[in-house]
Order: sequence, then structure tokens, then C-alpha cells
Amino acid sequence: MRSKVLAIGCVMTVFLVCVSSAQAVLITHSTAGTLVSDGFEGVRPGSDPDSNIWTTVDAGSALVEVVNDASPGPYSGSQYLYSYRGTNAATVTANFTDVMALGGTLHFEAMVYTKYEDGTYYGKPRMDFADVIYIGAGLKNNPQENIYVYNGSAFVDSGLDITYNQWQKWEIDYDIDAGSYEITLDGTSSGTLTHFAGGTTLDKMTLTHLNNYSPVYWDAVPEPMTCLLLSLGGVLCMVRKRK
Repeated sequence: MRSKVLAIGCVMTVFLVCVSSAQAVLITHSTAGTLVSDGFEGVRPGSDPDSNIWTTVDAGSALVEVVNDASPGPYSGSQYLYSYRGTNAATVTANFTDVMALGGTLHFEAMVYTKYEDGTYYGKPRMDFADVIYIGAGLKNNPQENIYVYNGSAFVDSGLDITYNQWQKWEIDYDIDAGSYEITLDGTSSGTLTHFAGGTTLDKMTLTHLNNYSPVYWDAVPEPMTCLLLSLGGVLCMVRKRK
């Protein structure tokens, strides 16, 4: 009986730790470490995201909030960030310690769900890193799914396209010393891109989107290896108690 209780305890521990590990890193720096981490699980649904991390700006029909809606369904945990432009812009900005002078590499990762509905309204996710990197889908309207980047004088096609109505993993790796970066979308790379050279600080990231009436959802990338290792540990724990 005692061994069964211990085995159940092991399984419950694995489950609880895996659930808690759904909150994952969004921005890291090669020497400064984690700069922004949020899985949007720590606030009540219908609220602004954690004010210790994010500054939210919405007006009129624009809206940014954490939701647990059934659609599109959770990717990591049970909640995600909802961004709806409406007739006004809505932005959410994470501020962090300026790392421009440190050099090295800045890494961003997030799951993004871009909604397309009614054959008319397209979500257009946009990500800005201070005054250094500007990235947005559909900036030139047609085709809507093209991801464009700003090179200092114009927005140019990155060669990557979003896929509507499904979660996609976005990664951005910025080599501060080289002044170049790479976008990876579901494992497909843009190749080397040139940053906007006008920026002198790198201390914030802004998420928004550019089109009216169709939302974009954001969530953290899960950490499957953590859960896998813990699950294996739980199995070994059960096996040991059965002997």
C-alpha cells in the first residue's frame, strides 16, 4: 500500500511540475540571460497581462488582454494573450535592461496564432524591438501572408509567409555585433537580414498587429524536454517501488 501511495505521489509531482513549466522564456540574451518570461497564466482571464512585465496600450475598440477562450485553443497552458486592433491600434510592450552595449545575441521565441475569418479580415502580427528591428506580416497588403522587415529605408519581403488559423513558432535571433538577424518560422529560416541601423538602444519589445477586426493570439513556447525528463523520472520512481 505504501509503495502505491509513493508511486501516485511521484506521478502527481511530475504532472504538477510539467504544468508549471508551461511558462517559458520569451526573450534571452547570450550573456545577460533571461530578459522576458511569461506564459500568460498568472493573471485572471479578461485582465491585462502582468503589469510587472508588460505595458498595455489600447483605445476605442482596440483590445489587449489575457484570455482562455475555447478558440483557437491553448498551446501552452490554458491562457494566451489576445490582441484585437479594431479601429485603433493596440500594443503591449515588455521593457528590459538595455543590452545593446553588451553585444552578443538576443533570442526571441513565441507561439503566434494569426486569424483569418469571413474571407475578408486578416490578422497581421507585428513585432518591434526598440528602434532596431521592425517585423510585420501583410505590410504591403497583398499577399497578406508575406512577412516584411524594415531595412532602414523600406519594408522588404523576408521570404517567409505566415499560415493562417494555426499556431506557429516564431524565433528571432539578433546578432548585435554584426547588426544582422534571422527569423525562423516553424523551423524555416529567412536567412540573414539587415537590421534598422538607426537604433541605439535595445531595451524593449512591442507586440501589436496591423489589420482591423481580426485578432492575433500570442503564447509562450512550451519546454518539452523539462516535462520529458521529469516524466522519465516519475516512471523510474514507479518501477523502483514495484521491485
